[in-house]
Amino acid sequence: MATEEGYVFKVTNNNTAWVRTQRMKTCEHCETRDECQTMGSKLEDMEVELPNHIGADVGDRVILSMPTKSLLYLSFLMYVAPILVMIVGGILGQEFAKYYQMDETGFSVLFSLLFFALALISIRFYSNVMTKNDKYKPRLTRVVHQSAYEQEEQDCHLR
Repeated sequence: MATEEGYVFKVTNNNTAWVRTQRMKTCEHCETRDECQTMGSKLEDMEVELPNHIGADVGDRVILSMPTKSLLYLSFLMYVAPILVMIVGGILGQEFAKYYQMDETGFSVLFSLLFFALALISIRFYSNVMTKNDKYKPRLTRVVHQSAYEQEEQDCHLR
């Protein structure tokens, strides 16, 4: 399970919490870190709205987690699937060219690029559907450190 630490900067009335995190340490070595829009932002701090099932309050440091299975599926979809679709396009282009007695290399390249573009467009549309599915969103797992205000309230109740 992939985890990340962040802090709650806003809690809404419909029981959701807005959490701000910094880019993960693993992002430092990624080639696409500057273009990445993980969680919707190109900035160093990323913000995400999540269901607040753990009762986090503004200022709390929290742990976000995402199941490994979902993370692997999304990684496959983003990085491997377009390449596989491009290869299939190249093979189909080559077969199409053979059937119509045309230049195999040209059609192979043309179909590869066309299929690659179609794969990226499909992923873009599919990602809009996936954003509505909680299975592919991080979850608030636990509160690591409560806000100073909540800590004072608990100390008052203990006295």
